[in-house]
Amino acid sequence: MVRLFNEFVQDAVNANDKDEYRFSWIFLILIVISAITSVVDYLTGYVVLFWVTLCFALLCSLDYILCKISPRGVKLASWLFGIELISVLTFFIYSGIPSGVSAIWACIVPACSLFLYKRRFAVTITTIMFLISIFFLCTPWGYGLLKYHYSMAFRIRFPLIYICFFLISFILETIRQGMYKELKRTKLEYERLYYYDDLTGTLNRRGFNELVEKTLTESGDKRVTLVILDIDYFKRINDTYGHLKGDVVLKELADILKKNCKAPISRWGGEEFAILCTDDSLNEKIINKLLRLVETRIFDRGDKKIRLTISIGVAYADGNVDHMVLFRHADRCLYEAKNKGRNMAKFCYINKEIKK
Repeated sequence: MVRLFNEFVQDAVNANDKDEYRFSWIFLILIVISAITSVVDYLTGYVVLFWVTLCFALLCSLDYILCKISPRGVKLASWLFGIELISVLTFFIYSGIPSGVSAIWACIVPACSLFLYKRRFAVTITTIMFLISIFFLCTPWGYGLLKYHYSMAFRIRFPLIYICFFLISFILETIRQGMYKELKRTKLEYERLYYYDDLTGTLNRRGFNELVEKTLTESGDKRVTLVILDIDYFKRINDTYGHLKGDVVLKELADILKKNCKAPISRWGGEEFAILCTDDSLNEKIINKLLRLVETRIFDRGDKKIRLTISIGVAYADGNVDHMVLFRHADRCLYEAKNKGRNMAKFCYINKEIKK
């Protein structure tokens, strides 16, 4: 259930970020509506409108194909669609039927523009269409150019209807954008809780496991290094100074690792950390330097000065290796370091014979 929810949120957010997704859906809807309207116009004897709506359906089909070709195709289709929409709707007003049914199509401009384009550009297109409508319906010069004459009632009501459509579309789009931002914020918070340790800010075990599997799949023949380290006698720190002080020590150690290891870090267990590296930045020299850095660090807790050491297990692998094999060898090296006195690092190199 958690995975399904995560996939749903990811799809929803990605879909909103993709112009191709939005334009494709609008084009499909307009293709269907235009095709149905073409049939109605043909059956009712409005031949000119039939050809116009049919051509508009074909243009939307072309735009849809452009969207599927490439990102540049989406950009081209977006510009073409703006021109096509204003042109077709202007013709509808000029050559529409006296009842005003064709001219009412102009009211789709606010909804389409606000959904497809950025708000400023959408308002510009909406305003252009509104001014064209006012010119034809409310001025003597434009009205004289019309092929048919609309009723006075329609000419008075149309601007009000258009403005109402714009306001409704604007409010709905504002709500949609607000919901999208909230969804994106929720997704980021969900990912943080799902993949990261709240105390140290590092990856948790789940997030680190997924990262390791993905990295090993994509690594090819590159060197992969897995480091598992454990705080020596951490229970004594908790027993002596309290668990809250122990949490502060964990956080400070995590900060040291972040500062000195330019690689993904995970709080692997209670006092265990894991590091994954795909280059040579965690070689034996750097690992031993990290040991000395922690050993000489004073974790000052007020009047108590806490010192600690760590034990480290390191597994190196060249080429594809199963993640369980990598973890098993790193874990074995860690316990070898603990059994031989702690405050040291043990290394192993996984060759091709023991990768499986």
